[in-house]
Amino acid sequence: MTRRWVLLMTVLATAGAVFSDGENLPAAVQALKDTVDHWGLPFSDQFRVYEGYFKTPDAQGKPFLLGVETPLRKTFRNKYWFKGKVAGGVEMSAARNEWEQFQLAILPKTGGALKNVRVTASALKTGDGKATIPADSVRLWRVGFVRTARPQYPVRHVGDWPDPLFPLEPFSIDGNDLGLVWCEMHVPKDAAPGEYTGAITVQADDAEPRTLRVQLNVWNFTLPDRTPIAMMAWTRTAPDSPEFRAIAELLLVHHIDPIDIANTFDPKVLEANLAFGFERGLMMFNTPRLNSDEAREKFRPCYERLKQKGWLDKALVYSNQDEPLEEQLATRNIPHYRAIHKQLPGLRVFLATEYHPKLDEAADIWLCDLSTNYHAWRDAGKPGKQQSWWYFCHLPIRMNYEQPLVDAPNMLIDNDAIEHRLAYWMARRYGVKGMFIWSGNRDWPGDVEKWKADGFPCKTQNAGYPYAGIHNGNGYLIYPGPLPSVRLKTLRDGAEDYAYLRQLAEAAKSNDAARALVKGIVPTVFVDTHYFTRRPETLQTYRNKIGEFLDRNGTKSNP
Repeated sequence: MTRRWVLLMTVLATAGAVFSDGENLPAAVQALKDTVDHWGLPFSDQFRVYEGYFKTPDAQGKPFLLGVETPLRKTFRNKYWFKGKVAGGVEMSAARNEWEQFQLAILPKTGGALKNVRVTASALKTGDGKATIPADSVRLWRVGFVRTARPQYPVRHVGDWPDPLFPLEPFSIDGNDLGLVWCEMHVPKDAAPGEYTGAITVQADDAEPRTLRVQLNVWNFTLPDRTPIAMMAWTRTAPDSPEFRAIAELLLVHHIDPIDIANTFDPKVLEANLAFGFERGLMMFNTPRLNSDEAREKFRPCYERLKQKGWLDKALVYSNQDEPLEEQLATRNIPHYRAIHKQLPGLRVFLATEYHPKLDEAADIWLCDLSTNYHAWRDAGKPGKQQSWWYFCHLPIRMNYEQPLVDAPNMLIDNDAIEHRLAYWMARRYGVKGMFIWSGNRDWPGDVEKWKADGFPCKTQNAGYPYAGIHNGNGYLIYPGPLPSVRLKTLRDGAEDYAYLRQLAEAAKSNDAARALVKGIVPTVFVDTHYFTRRPETLQTYRNKIGEFLDRNGTKSNP
């Protein structure tokens, strides 16, 4: 028996021991050997699959590999939990004026570490070199992690969840971690349709660089600057504060209205902020709470300015009793509504609540959680003249549920990413005119650099009565800086999907193929608000079918 054969048999025997009893696992992963991942896969199989990545001819002897993951599947810090594909390239399609994105995973070999990791992107060019998407249209973010607390609702994992996105700087990877980079690219409005190719290169000290080929197919239609459905969030930052405009701009470029932009009694601040917002696609805003005659008179100069500028149709005022019981609606909300309409006519009142009889005497716009009696209201013929908008809070009170809250799409850190995006598909199907997320920037800790290194800590105590429970990320979509999040990027994808669906609906007025695509959304992508696909591939495949249809039919711009 040759020495080479003896060596091979020794390696195979060692590998077999690793997978049979885990005793020969490297020291850094011993603590994982009796665990399962967020999908329930035993670590022995996680390890077998991961080691298999490094056994291909191209990977043998390499200190790290590159993996690609859809933006619709949240990727965890533990490299053995990676569910994407190890690949040399990624293929995407997008309309003009659309953002398209994916996750790049840097996967060190078991027992290995990477120092001074640098990631750079090239421009994308057509094969003939006549058209270019410049490199500055490609943006790279380092994905950070949030330490979630154990909530009372079912989740796939408690601990590190991906969410905050940091400006990309050189970084290191060690232990059982992977390196995760969020890659997004914006297709210019004037981009020529066709196939573009570029590259993302990953370098590290004492390691050969690896390059990911990026292929982008640009379709021959254009998305609007702002998707024509209002998605709103309270911002909890004074509109005249130095940091407010940075927060507002971050939300607006992701198709979310920071509606506190006009939460002021100062006509000069109101006018300047609204001009800033409208330049960036602002659709709706709210005034300060106007719960007394004194407050309403104090706001009158701002009200007159809104009328003069033609902005009153975009203005909302929140009612005086949040999430009321039926008797509170009668004694508080209805008198408030009458006072607003008498003293400030044209200013619309909005209110979050389950449906109550006479709701339309208390609110012009009803924010409803999908798990309360929204479907019963629809089944009853949509009584009342109030407009129905959707409300994502995860902690509504003074109401009852007809279906489990956790079965509907929601906006928490530990929700599946597809839930954030599907809200827009459902809103289009149900004819919803607007949506509301409770808050954009509450519950921030102060020491940014510390949680940047150690992980953003979620609250570990139950919300106080009458609220209850732990709800990870319920009060914020962005982070101090301000910095974006995985959820914010996924919501933008949903808003862009809505623009696809709107153009498809226009085409369906005269095209059988378009009508078939509209009809097929249910049940292919979802059945109703509480029964939907969780497979990213299903949603992405259907979105691509719509894109291919719009491309073939020469839709040049938004109807």
